Amino acid sequence: MIVKLKFSIDQVFIIAKLLKKVHSLNFAALSVEEKINASIGAELYILFEKKKLSIQQKLDLLNRDKKISLSLKYYEVWALKKLFVNYIALLDNQYQSLNAQNVINLLDKKVNDGNDEL
Repeated sequence: MIVKLKFSIDQVFIIAKLLKKVHSLNFAALSVEEKINASIGAELYILFEKKKLSIQQKLDLLNRDKKISLSLKYYEVWALKKLFVNYIALLDNQYQSLNAQNVINLLDKKVNDGNDEL
């Protein structure tokens, strides 16, 4: 199942940042479920890092509020939500935590909605 998401530019940047931090964790110290989530997160890190770089190249004041559309597989959305819930404390400041909470809310709504197209 494919889930269509629309993120703000700040949300794309915070997702890339958190996934980078998760990617740098000691993999051997994680539980089996955390290893599965981290593995999915590693794949998503590449996707969001590319998206972030693309946005940085095109960013100007006129499209600052533009939403970024992405389609992810259901399990990727689920794992991304789990990673954010478990590792939100890795973020540096309150603004990043607020954006992360908004990402969690969006992902939670999509995971529990189940009305997206296949």
